[in-house]
Amino acid sequence: MVDGDDKNDMGYLYEAMDRAKKILKERNPKAYRKWWAIIDKRWEMTLHHDLHASDNVHNDGEVMRGTMNVITRLVRTMNERLDAMTEVERYRMKLGIYGGYDMRCAAQRLTPAEWWIQVNYQQASTNPLMYVAKRVLSQTTSSSQCERNWSTFSLIHTKIRNRLG
Repeated sequence: MVDGDDKNDMGYLYEAMDRAKKILKERNPKAYRKWWAIIDKRWEMTLHHDLHASDNVHNDGEVMRGTMNVITRLVRTMNERLDAMTEVERYRMKLGIYGGYDMRCAAQRLTPAEWWIQVNYQQASTNPLMYVAKRVLSQTTSSSQCERNWSTFSLIHTKIRNRLG
């Protein structure tokens, strides 16, 4: 997912990690905790930042705190921050433009960045949250941390070594 060239995956990364852990728990109900510890350690060291959580605003306190931290860092003035934070609540509650049928359908077909641009067009003004969303969603991801693991793995697991008894 982080090595794709066709789209920016920053907005999907947090949710993908949660789904992967859930599947691991379902498939390995007795041993999943050991694997979760390894995943969580790597997640905390390299991937888990407020920026990764900010596209998935829901009732989860960690995600909401991350969203507010990103807004605080990215928005210049206090008034703009307060407007963006108010807009987060409207988004979460699906009020106004966020609850409309057209925008819900558009969410199924458009990338998150394209969807936020449509929100801005629909409102015929600058949406305070759209500025933050565009900046966050335009971030790219990198597989450099994974590359290191794959290199180590390929040194250990070779055709010759796999044949050794």
